[in-house]
Amino acid sequence: MKSLSARLLVTVSLLLLLFFGLAMIALESAFRDSAEQAIRDRLNVQMLMLIAAAETNDAGRLTLPDQLPEARFMSPGSGLIGQVISDTDVLEWRSMSAVGLFLPIEPVGTEEGMRFQQAKTTDGTDMFSYSLAVEWEISNGEALVYTFSVAESLDPYRAQVGKFRERLMTLFAAVTALILASQAIVLRWVLRPLRQVALEIADIESGERSELSKDYPSELQRLTRNTNRLLDAERKRLARYRNTLGNLAHSLKTPLAIVRNTLEKHELDSEVEASIQSQVDRMSDIVGYQLQRAAASGSTTLGVAKIDVRGVLDAIVESLNKVYADKGVTCAIESSPTLYYRAEKGDLMEVFGNLLDNAYKWCRSEVKVSLNEQFDDEFELPGFECVVSDDGPGISSQDATRILQRGQRADETVAGHGIGLSVVRELIDIMSGTLTLEKAANGGASFRVLMPPQ
Repeated sequence: MKSLSARLLVTVSLLLLLFFGLAMIALESAFRDSAEQAIRDRLNVQMLMLIAAAETNDAGRLTLPDQLPEARFMSPGSGLIGQVISDTDVLEWRSMSAVGLFLPIEPVGTEEGMRFQQAKTTDGTDMFSYSLAVEWEISNGEALVYTFSVAESLDPYRAQVGKFRERLMTLFAAVTALILASQAIVLRWVLRPLRQVALEIADIESGERSELSKDYPSELQRLTRNTNRLLDAERKRLARYRNTLGNLAHSLKTPLAIVRNTLEKHELDSEVEASIQSQVDRMSDIVGYQLQRAAASGSTTLGVAKIDVRGVLDAIVESLNKVYADKGVTCAIESSPTLYYRAEKGDLMEVFGNLLDNAYKWCRSEVKVSLNEQFDDEFELPGFECVVSDDGPGISSQDATRILQRGQRADETVAGHGIGLSVVRELIDIMSGTLTLEKAANGGASFRVLMPPQ
């Protein structure tokens, strides 16, 4: 998960779920306690009403009237039942609502007081029961202990708790959605400067602007200011580097031209002339190499527009076909119609120009170019692999490494200074790519350029 907004939203969502989950558990527990206390109080009132209505008959047995103040005691299936048992567990009285049912409540001792518990009737109905031991004095002065019990079905309680839980979940879900929506809006507003930075950097990469704007929040001011300083320093350093190498190379070209002209006008010993001419040619090669190095853009892609790589190849091939028209070279390019890569057009022209010129120079009649995209989901632009091969004599394994060095050539009898391939290797290194030399399927040389995605 690479998006800051997504990370924050997911984190906040998890924290809200955890917090609201704990809050729901706590609230539901408090509601259950409150509901149970209400039932306890209600059953206590019903029990006191039964005790108040109880009497002893002439036989000294405890009796209750058929008509009680609470009508549910007289309605079968009402969910409220009452019963009285003796201390010997003998049923003395049972309400009409408990017809066919029995509440298995053990006698309560006088020292125990009131007992509130859950119990099941004989038909399996869950009940809240409230029991109290009452010491009853009969006419002969004897004291008997009776356990008065009232019980109420758990179904209304469970329905009440379930309804409360449903309302609680609905409320918390609505609150969570509202908070997340508000959080998303706030995050979008807070992170807008970061998105603007990303967009402006993309504009700098494409060459549409030269620096970041300055109207950013204070937390980003140092970042944007230092980035602008870095961009400016990089441009100045690259310009200074190019100018220095260019000035040095150009300053040496005139003395070298004078020395060469002097050698041509004055007759010298052939061995001495050959030695001097060799050194002059070597210095001329160094000047040419340094001028080409000065043209390199550097490793940064900031401020560099996207280039159509296939278009660059087509332009070079068209030019080389004219230069080597007498040789009748056939060049086949296999690639997609367009492939965009962010680099200096001059650098790509230098790389492909040298590789293709080398292939045209050494081939017998055929040159092949294969250009394939290299995708990576993490990057905006794909990389590419370009293979330039020919049907020439090829290059031995001993020469494969040597010819990529400046001034080295596989065949000294062919015109050239051995600079082109070394410049190609250096430019590809600067652009974080790789250059390898292999043997082609038809026996010639095959140069493989691999550039990373951007």
